[in-house]
Amino acid sequence: MAAAVGVASSVVEAKEEALDLGPTMRFAVVRSSAPGCEPNCPEWISAEGTIETGTPTLFRRLLKTLGGRQLPIVVNSP
Repeated sequence: MAAAVGVASSVVEAKEEALDLGPTMRFAVVRSSAPGCEPNCPEWISAEGTIETGTPTLFRRLLKTLGGRQLPIVVNSP
C-alpha cells in the first residue's frame, strides 16, 4: 500500500509540474517602427503565452477593437 501511495504522489507532482506552462496568453496589436514606413507601417497581432480556457474570449475581444481590419497573427506559445 505504501508503494501505491508513493507512486500516486509522484504522479500528482508530475501533473503539477506539467501544468506550469508560463503566463497566460496576451494579445497586442503591434506596429512596425521601421524607418521610412510611415504612414503605411505593417501591423500584426502578437499572441504570446499559454493557451488556456479563456484565451478565445480574450482574442475575440481584441478582434472587436480592430474595426474589421484583418491583421496577420504571430503566435508564440509553449
